[in-house]
Amino acid sequence: MDVGANLWEAPGMPFCPSCRSEYRPGFQVCPPCGDRALVDALPEVVPIAEDEVDATVAIGVSTMSHVLEVGGRSVDLGRVFALKQAHAISLALEDKLIASVLVPVADLVLPDGAPRFEVRVRADDLDQAQASLHALWRDAVDAEGVEHADPEADVEACPACGARVPLDVEECPDCGLVIGRSDGSG
Repeated sequence: MDVGANLWEAPGMPFCPSCRSEYRPGFQVCPPCGDRALVDALPEVVPIAEDEVDATVAIGVSTMSHVLEVGGRSVDLGRVFALKQAHAISLALEDKLIASVLVPVADLVLPDGAPRFEVRVRADDLDQAQASLHALWRDAVDAEGVEHADPEADVEACPACGARVPLDVEECPDCGLVIGRSDGSG
């Protein structure tokens, strides 16, 4: 083998399209990704700069909006994520060839003290990003099932800290977030 050869450009090195790991020639699947078939080249994701994005993504469907005023701007808690979750969302979008950036939400301090991030995409990609994330969310709900969910429950979870909040209370008893009173119609 040529000592000066670049190992990263070796011909025939397959890649996993999910985790982007590179394998030695001869490997056909990526075991950590559920035996996903390897490909000869990774698809190009056109990177974007933070100043090119103007849309934030959310997961799932919510009829309630939990918006806070933070640092002079409105922040929807349904669109901010812990770093690990934001990174997973970004990777899921990358699999669909949708470029994204993680933008820290300055001045937002929740009870767990962990920083929160928005996952931003180009406005032109927002509908496709939302559809992709909704499909992932739906698949997760279908896989997990909803038999443990109680549609008659008289509490909901606080979007900021996750504490149980009775529907007839306007403020979270743990963190003080004003949620508003539910009319019970769901």
